[in-house]
Amino acid sequence: LDELFGKGGVDIETERKVYVSDFVIPQEVKKSFDGFSKTEIHEATTYIRNFTRINDGVAEDGSLRSVRCIKKGLVFYGNVTCSENDKELLKEIIPMIKWLGCMRNRGMGKVNITVSEV
Repeated sequence: LDELFGKGGVDIETERKVYVSDFVIPQEVKKSFDGFSKTEIHEATTYIRNFTRINDGVAEDGSLRSVRCIKKGLVFYGNVTCSENDKELLKEIIPMIKWLGCMRNRGMGKVNITVSEV
């Protein structure tokens, strides 16, 4: 991992590094939201899921919390840059990623990642 991604902080000694950009929705999708309010955009792309802690079959006082979740089917694009030596390895490994983020045991974070060369 250190060879591929470098160590924490500035690591200029390792030439073999993988760089991962932010993953964002396509520009065309962003443009389709022109004129919409922030609230309308949130409602179109996300939903609120509420959770509470259950103790002996009863909701525990003060345990209600809300999480904003991305709606299923939204597509994000980003770039992964690497050395020529690591390209085949990453093309094999990246599609194996099936879950990202937290609350996976509650049905969250399932992803389908495809790789194409630019």
